[in-house]
Amino acid sequence: MSFPVFSGRRLVRLAILGLGLMEARAQVIVTPRCAILQPGHTCTFEARSAGRWGGAPEAWRWSLPEGGEGGVHADTGTYTAPPVTGVRRIRVRAAHRSDPDRFGEATVTVLPHEPFDLVRKVLGPDWAEPYSETLPFVDLATGKRFPVAGWVRDGPPSAGPDPGFRTGCGQPCLLRWEPCPGAQAQLLSFQEGDEVVRRDVTGQEAQAITPRAPVRRCTVESLCPMGGAEPGWRSRTQRLQVDVRGVFPLAGNPRAGGHADGRGLSARFREAFDAALVPVRTGVASGTRHLLVTDPRTHVLRRVTPNGEVSTFCGEPDQAGHQDSPGLVRRLASRLCGKELPTPRFCRPTYLVRQGFPFHSGTLEWELLVSDSGNHAIRRVGSDGQVATLAGTPGQAGHVDADDPCEARFNDPRGLAVDDRGTVHVADRGNHAIRSLSPWGRVWTLAGRPGRAGSDDGACDTARFKDLKGMTVHATPPQGRCLFVLDGHAVRKISLPGGTVTTVLGQVDTPGFRELPPGPADAPDLRQPCLRDPVGIRSLNGRLYIAYQGNHALRELDLETNGLRTLAGDPLEAETRWGLLRDGVPGPLGPEYAALEAPTAVCPRMDSPTDALVVCTGRALAELRDGIETRDRPAAIQLDCFPATAWEPCTVTFTVRTENRHGQATVRPLRYTVDFLDPGGALAERREGQASSSGLVAVQGTFTGAGKGAVVLRCVTDEGVSGGARQDVQVAERL
Repeated sequence: MSFPVFSGRRLVRLAILGLGLMEARAQVIVTPRCAILQPGHTCTFEARSAGRWGGAPEAWRWSLPEGGEGGVHADTGTYTAPPVTGVRRIRVRAAHRSDPDRFGEATVTVLPHEPFDLVRKVLGPDWAEPYSETLPFVDLATGKRFPVAGWVRDGPPSAGPDPGFRTGCGQPCLLRWEPCPGAQAQLLSFQEGDEVVRRDVTGQEAQAITPRAPVRRCTVESLCPMGGAEPGWRSRTQRLQVDVRGVFPLAGNPRAGGHADGRGLSARFREAFDAALVPVRTGVASGTRHLLVTDPRTHVLRRVTPNGEVSTFCGEPDQAGHQDSPGLVRRLASRLCGKELPTPRFCRPTYLVRQGFPFHSGTLEWELLVSDSGNHAIRRVGSDGQVATLAGTPGQAGHVDADDPCEARFNDPRGLAVDDRGTVHVADRGNHAIRSLSPWGRVWTLAGRPGRAGSDDGACDTARFKDLKGMTVHATPPQGRCLFVLDGHAVRKISLPGGTVTTVLGQVDTPGFRELPPGPADAPDLRQPCLRDPVGIRSLNGRLYIAYQGNHALRELDLETNGLRTLAGDPLEAETRWGLLRDGVPGPLGPEYAALEAPTAVCPRMDSPTDALVVCTGRALAELRDGIETRDRPAAIQLDCFPATAWEPCTVTFTVRTENRHGQATVRPLRYTVDFLDPGGALAERREGQASSSGLVAVQGTFTGAGKGAVVLRCVTDEGVSGGARQDVQVAERL
């Protein structure tokens, strides 16, 4: 088979011919594609061939096919909406003058003036979805709100979402509000990410939503007749409290490391590695809980308060070593002699756990155990800042079991866990073994073969470990009383007391990353490669929370359903990024979702319910909690008109106050309109402008008749929240 050979010039001619044929069949695009008009208003349409952006102008003939209502100028494409009593949908067509078979169309929706018709007839049909950003109760031609006779600044407090929504976006949520008696139209409005959502909820008290992005500015607005002889409508707005699970900053700056005490982002960590909750029972902060955080690269322990205040609790920054606190006699002697005492020192403190028994002293609020990895020792830290060596020989690595904890030896100890009997369990990484320390000080090997790395399951004396890291105690069904320990790229379980070792998730030597659906406990998927360098693990409420330094993510393993899911983080983004939790949203993740640089530990939030978590991630501490966003509300606190004389200028002064959800005054820019209404309700004059909620505004206008008139103020903030007031005015005759 032979193929024709084309020269370069011939190929160019064929390409030009092809483009000409394509343009001859090009689609006609009419803009805007759809429009909403009220009777008497106009819209000018434009047409062009698809792919054509310049050159000589094309000639079009505009028409209304199928006898559409209204009128369109045949040459300019300007359409004028006709009077209607109901909603009308009309097509406008642009046909090419030289080729009538080439045409494009746009859709015009003509709406009546009556706001009830607007709500009940427009919001129902599906074709109203593209126009939802302007509905209701907005004059579609001018972009202003429909004139109503009165406003209710804020409705009664509304109920928040059901607890099911607290699991994050992508999960169903039920919004509830208090019904407005006599309301003939109700609208639910909220912003989902960058998209504005409007729904007709007339006659309803709740609405189910499944958000896929952060939800803000959620309100229910109702229209009610004024009643009595006075015509008009009353607009009532209720704010809905919508909680969205997200990752928020607590302390430290993820983009700037170092060592600095301070609050929030002004504090600095070189590596916030592990954290534990401790109570505070004395002083001003009595009844609260603080965090103690290890910083291995700075060789110190830091204290973090619920408001993000960071201070150095013990240790000498950037000074590695081993130094215990002096005893009571030496402390008293130093006070008498006026000598300074040596500061306690650590060398790469990594994991920690709170210990209350049996070393608890009646003079202390709490005690912590710290893995002083660089010193190959287990240290004890009290609430008074005193440090002592509990077990191990400082500076000497090895494997020695002993009845005296000071004679025992460890090799790079890591994860710590304390069971319900007071026994301390240590992940002895360098010895590839799990060591135990009894309340009476005896140290023995619980599981593993010291000095022999491997991944074998089985009895404690024959099982082998390879790369031990974090560890946690679990004592609820169906697992029973056991230890979960991170080993390589897997989670392994050690039954207590002294039972067997089994791999429950992942593979020790093979990294991976995958979501696992719920399944049986012996499902083969659980033992497939699904973890990459997990560092921290904690058991909370029947679930295991695993911090993955290698996958930059925090994941949750449900021990009842055996489902593994990612709570926050992105395996492809090695950075800390505040944002939305990814529940129910498949990857890859966008910039609106949270990312974690190097999560190493997770613990409960200090002053929140158990579903709020704190994550140590790189150089910062992040909070996984609900974020509530509401808008500032405007209200006119002053509206005066003087002097009021027909056909003569009068001055209207007003002040608008905006408040946040805590009732505190704020300053926001706003737009306003002031209507001067003659006796009988006719509009005499309207003044518009821009102002701020921080000062007095003066506007001049005139009335055209004497009698009982009115001044109506309407304002809307830059966030789209409206408010207003009405003041009756007795207009005098002109002298």
